[in-house]
Amino acid sequence: MAKTSHRSQSTSLWQIEAEVAPGLEDIATEEITNLLGLSTDQIGHSKGRVAFKYGGEIKPLLALRTVISLYSVITFSIPRPKGILGHEHLTRTLRHIKQIMHLHSAGTFHSWHLAAAGSHTNTMQRIRNNISDGLGMAHDHSGGDLLVRLRPTPHEKGWDVLVRLTPRPLATRSWRIVNYPGALNASVAAAMLKLLPVESAEACLNIACGSGTILIEAHSDGRFGNLTGIDHQREALMVSLQNWQATGYTGSFELCQADIRVLPFPDASVDCVVADLPFGQLTGTHSENIELYPEVLKEVARVARTKGHFLIITHEVRLMEKLLSDQVWWHLKHERRITLSGLHPGIYLLERRT
Repeated sequence: MAKTSHRSQSTSLWQIEAEVAPGLEDIATEEITNLLGLSTDQIGHSKGRVAFKYGGEIKPLLALRTVISLYSVITFSIPRPKGILGHEHLTRTLRHIKQIMHLHSAGTFHSWHLAAAGSHTNTMQRIRNNISDGLGMAHDHSGGDLLVRLRPTPHEKGWDVLVRLTPRPLATRSWRIVNYPGALNASVAAAMLKLLPVESAEACLNIACGSGTILIEAHSDGRFGNLTGIDHQREALMVSLQNWQATGYTGSFELCQADIRVLPFPDASVDCVVADLPFGQLTGTHSENIELYPEVLKEVARVARTKGHFLIITHEVRLMEKLLSDQVWWHLKHERRITLSGLHPGIYLLERRT
């Protein structure tokens, strides 16, 4: 089997675009600048995207945790996508795609997919056929290992070809071997955790832990020591355990089956609690949440130490806003809305009052 080759790109400059959940661009930008040693003026961002030029090896980019997907972008000064069918532009497109393919082991990509508006048109059909012929690879209409996107160049005249740098999105972690209804996007979980103003080796309690996404991302974050996941569903705990075991991580990790409204901890004993509360769509209902949410806020306040933090993501934005305005236990330190799979949940960072 051919070995993976992360070829140096020191002689060429990639135009890289990171896809992120809208509302988390600043967090992804900070991670990119810290990881790659870039300055903020070398990075541009707009809704759902962070763009930068990069001239190094590809491997460091794959360590980004708050990014959904990474693409390499080339731009053509053409008025319509039909121009890509010209010999010069088609040759450049194929060369660019093959550059990405050569960054991975032989056999990594088995099929490819073109994502573009108007994919049913004759022009798009011709583009698909020409690229398929040039790559010697079948096009998969339902998706493929190799993703190519075609779009108008933002804020300019022209068209962009974007090639995803990996066969799967970065947010699709290799450890997720079991899916669970309502599981949180891993890149969003990683970004959420960066909002916590905690020091290294602090304990973290994840209530309603579901598939274990927050627990695993908390371990990857590196600032958290003892990790405990609580869920009332035994099935959820089994999924968390299987996904955790797939990471190969070692360290302190506990799972506990319990009602998150009656936590098995003494008063004022916990510093950090994180929750992906039921959205009321795939899991839970709005009527159930009306009863659940105030009880959870009160119970976590009981176990939280003074100045302890409670980090929440939920789609029940109006309910949360009402509850937070009516309670006395928590101070709202940070709030933001994001876009996730067509929904617009809110992230809330709370601090326990004295």
